[in-house]
Formats: sequence, structure tokens, C-alpha cells
Amino acid sequence: MRHFMIFVCLLFPFSALTQPEEYISEYTYFASDHDSKLSAREAALQQLQAQVLQRHGVSVNVAFENQETLTGDAFTQTQKLTQRTQAAGITKTQIIDEKWDGQTFYIKAKVIVDSSKSKMADSPSTSDCPSAGKEIKRLSLDLKNPVSQQAAIKISMSHGFESECKAWQFNLMNSLREKNVSDLAYREYLFESMHGIPQYLKGQYITNMVSYVFSVNNISQEEFEVIIKDVQLISKSDVIWLIKKLFENTYINPGEAASNKQKMNQEKKQDLSMLDYQLSYLYQLAGQNKLGFDEKFSLAEIIREVLEIYMFKYSDFFPLYYYDNHQHLNDEENLKFAKGFLRYMKRTTNTNSIEAMGIFIKDVPLDEKINTDVIKILSKIHKEIKEDEYAMEIYSEVIINNKEKIMNMVQFSKLSKLNLTKWKKVESDVFK
Repeated sequence: MRHFMIFVCLLFPFSALTQPEEYISEYTYFASDHDSKLSAREAALQQLQAQVLQRHGVSVNVAFENQETLTGDAFTQTQKLTQRTQAAGITKTQIIDEKWDGQTFYIKAKVIVDSSKSKMADSPSTSDCPSAGKEIKRLSLDLKNPVSQQAAIKISMSHGFESECKAWQFNLMNSLREKNVSDLAYREYLFESMHGIPQYLKGQYITNMVSYVFSVNNISQEEFEVIIKDVQLISKSDVIWLIKKLFENTYINPGEAASNKQKMNQEKKQDLSMLDYQLSYLYQLAGQNKLGFDEKFSLAEIIREVLEIYMFKYSDFFPLYYYDNHQHLNDEENLKFAKGFLRYMKRTTNTNSIEAMGIFIKDVPLDEKINTDVIKILSKIHKEIKEDEYAMEIYSEVIINNKEKIMNMVQFSKLSKLNLTKWKKVESDVFK
């Protein structure tokens, strides 16, 4: 026998429902590697029920109470929707169809919403949000005081993120981040509440929560896996924001010239192995078409986004990372990648970046503007390294190994006579 409670915060006009109404809805949940059939079904059912309430009008902070038994491949169940703040009556769910293929759980159900049976619960109602918000505003003026911190956190943990609570909940989270207030119970509350946050708030919730968590401590593997379960429910822009935030909070060797304060700030961050773990998880989701809600990230697309961050955030590490991952880029993403990469090559001439240039030349499709820029940059690099014997050896190898492709680039380019003359000198030097 399996019992579980899932809390979901939802925002819609409670008065919209005056009698029982039936809705048919369906939802497909993309499972992670850590999901079982039961957990995938639980998540699919939760999102289906939330979807119905979001679309058809209930303003409550609710709890889905599901009692289920799994016998072989068959489920028997008893379900109802109870309230956490102001009740919206009872929602009954009748499963019409469900399918599990090991990667996705599809569920179709009839949901009955009856607002006529609503009643007030023992916990604070949504009508308490305005007064709670005023108290939070007062306490926020003195958040350096541990007593005020605990009072504000207690209020937060007794309310959801729906209705008028939403604004002050997010404001409080940001204030606690700015004051570096670390509270284990509050942190656990945020992670436990995440799966119950409705989809329309999911992106805002994750971005604010991750900012808060990183401000006081690093994200553990277990916490990241909680976040990952909901990443498929946030927009592409929020996924990119999350990736950038992971990079921002990863340790970079600040170098000898850095101040002691800079070095201390870096030492508080997660290491590169943790970032690699996080990125590999995101790549896995993208490869299974599970990353992003409004539009899915392809593996090639997400890797391009990461490579572009590496170029300018970890320029010393970029060539190696590019070498390990360039094969995932398709023609479309290589063309998008070209602008940033060529900008990167204009400001670096080390041997690793020259080798990266060789990979880029081999991979990128022929394009008049890109061809022109590549030849001009190759001429510039040649001029800057011609006195460096080792660098010239690497450079010549790149030119020779890509001779045919480079000849095509020259042919399909818009090189001026001057730039064409410069390139002829490079050819004569390399092929002498």
C-alpha cells in the first residue's frame, strides 16, 4: 500500500464554481532516470489535477491526497482534493486511460470539482494573505534581527505562494537572500513546496529559490535532483537563467592577482565536478526531449548555450570542453555558435584556441560571412604567432588538415583584395 500527500498551490477565482462540474484532461509526464513507475504516475496525476484547476477556476492552496496500491502493473486508488488554506470543495478523479512506456507516463482522467461543499480549513486561509503581507513588510525592516528572521520565516512556511501571498513570499525570499539568512527549516520548506507550485509560477519560483539557496550555501546533488524534476515545466529562458546561475556559483581560480576577499568568495562556491554533474543531467534531459516547457531544448541547442558561456566565463577551459562536446552540434547550432566563437578567436592566440579553430573550420557549414571572417582571423593569428615556433607548428597543422575546406571558404567569401593578398602570404608560408 502506498500513501502520499502532494501539495499544490493554485490561483483562480473561487466564486467561478457554484455546482459540481466535470472536466476531461490529459497529461504526459517525462520521467527522469530516478523515477519509478509509481513516482512517474504520481507526478503525472498531480500535474493533471493542477492543470484542471488552473484552467477552470479555483483559488485555493490545496493538497492532493492519494491512497494507492500497486499490484503487478495494476493500480487501485482512492483520491480526493482537500484544502490547505481555503477549501474549494472536493475534487474527485476518475482515471480514463493511462500508459507507461518506461520513459513517459500518459494519463487521461475525468475530474469533478464541487465548490458547493467548500468550508474553511484549520490552517490560514487565502484571506489572511494581506494581513500576513503587512506583518512581513514590518519584519523585513529588521531582518538583521534573528527574532524578526524567525518570525518572518514562520509566517512564510504557514502560507503558500498563491493569490496575494505570492508577492510578499517572493519579496521575503529575496530579502533573506540579500541578508544571507540561512535557515535549514526554511530551505527544506522551499524544496518540499516546489513540486506543488503550479506551472505558471514554476519558473519564477525556481529562479528565486535557486538564487536564495546559492546565496547561503551550495546546492547538493539531492537538492539539484529535486529541481531537475521540475525543469521540464519551466520556459527556455528560465532554463538558460538556471544554467548561467550554476556557472556563476562555480569556483574559478581567481589567480595570484586576486584580493583575499575575491579568493574567499570563490572558495565558497561549488567545484567544477559538481557543475559537470549538473550539466550532464541537463544534457540527458535534452537528449530525451524533456528540457523546457513551452519549447523543448535539443541536445545540440543546450550544448551551444553552455559552450558560449564557457567561452567567456571559463575561456581557459573552453578549448578542451569544445573538443569534448563539439560533435553534438548540428549545422544549425554551428551557424549560431559561429558569431560568438569568432569573437572569441579575435582576442586569443594560444595553441589550445588554435586547435579549437581547426575543429570549428571542420564542423561549420560554408557561409559567406563566416568564411570571410575565418580567413581574416587566420591571417591575423598567423601574423601574431609567426615568431613562435611551437604555435606555428600547431597553426600549420590546422591549415594543412583543413586545406580543402579552407580553399572552399576562400572561394565562397567576400575578401577584399588586401585581405586576399594577406591570405596568399599565409599559404605561401605554410605550404613552402
